[in-house]
Amino acid sequence: MPNGYLVYYGADEASAVLAHNLGADAFGNTSWSIPINGGGLPPYIAILPPEHYSGTITDLTLSVISGENGLDPEISTATFDMEVVPFADGLSISPTSTFGNEGDYVSLNLNASIIDTDGSETVTLEVKGLGEYASFYSGTSLISSSYDSATDTYTVSGIAASEIDNIAFIQSARTGTIEVKAYTVETSNGDTSAPATGTFDIDIFETIATPGDDTLLYSGGKALDGFTGNDTVVMRFNEGIDFDTDPVIRNIEVFDLRGDTSGSNVLQNLSVQDVMDITDSNNTLTIFGDSNDHVSLLDDGNWTITTVNDGGIDFDVYTHAIHTDVVLKIQQDLITNLIDITETP
Repeated sequence: MPNGYLVYYGADEASAVLAHNLGADAFGNTSWSIPINGGGLPPYIAILPPEHYSGTITDLTLSVISGENGLDPEISTATFDMEVVPFADGLSISPTSTFGNEGDYVSLNLNASIIDTDGSETVTLEVKGLGEYASFYSGTSLISSSYDSATDTYTVSGIAASEIDNIAFIQSARTGTIEVKAYTVETSNGDTSAPATGTFDIDIFETIATPGDDTLLYSGGKALDGFTGNDTVVMRFNEGIDFDTDPVIRNIEVFDLRGDTSGSNVLQNLSVQDVMDITDSNNTLTIFGDSNDHVSLLDDGNWTITTVNDGGIDFDVYTHAIHTDVVLKIQQDLITNLIDITETP
């Protein structure tokens, strides 16, 4: 038997006692002695592997020594393999209230205690009550999640045990009570533990525009006014704006859709009038984004496109033949579609 394993025997599991350890050989393998009672082996014999071990031990040997006084003993031997099947040990959580500013990382204070910390298990979280377009992070690295809009529940899987108390989220301003369910998953066979559950309160504060330069988080049709200064709107994860619904956005100079904090964002049905309404008297709007993001621009036949490199970033620059003071700069990395609105039915 490899070192670290224990052998028990008895009438049943409840009454079993530790067998006698005969010591180890030169290779560290131990032998154990189990007494025979009434000419037979005990009804219950069990091997306890080391904590958190799983795998197969081959060529274990069971030897039964019998005989009479004055005669050489007879030894009957059988070999067998033993498989230790892994299972998820689980965790406990004791979540506490959390707070922060909208658009910033807000910690999930789970205060988790994981039984198996050797890296063989990951953690899955189910978080209910945060509302749509939230995103989750390990530190500042985006974690993949799924969202069930019917139950307002996010599922975040594959969290390393070492990172469970380093999880944060980004969401718009709100207060409320959040429900959380956590369980561990054994990576080798998918076994899941019993869930640990809890609740905690959140208080996410709204970012208020100032006369200076502001970064404001768009949130589902909420009116935004940047006032003076050079003001930027950022987006929640995978959220979009359809300007046909006329969201009230004023005195904004920049939409920044870049980075994994915003996912894949869409600015839809943007017109020259929208650009004038959104911006200040300079009528200049800059849109940053990457290949995950989309802009659909209504084309009335008066847009002219040129290109420019500004600060190492390539932009398509749209100017308008009628509203000549309008300048729309769209980073070339994102996908821009022109929607022809000059045709009549």
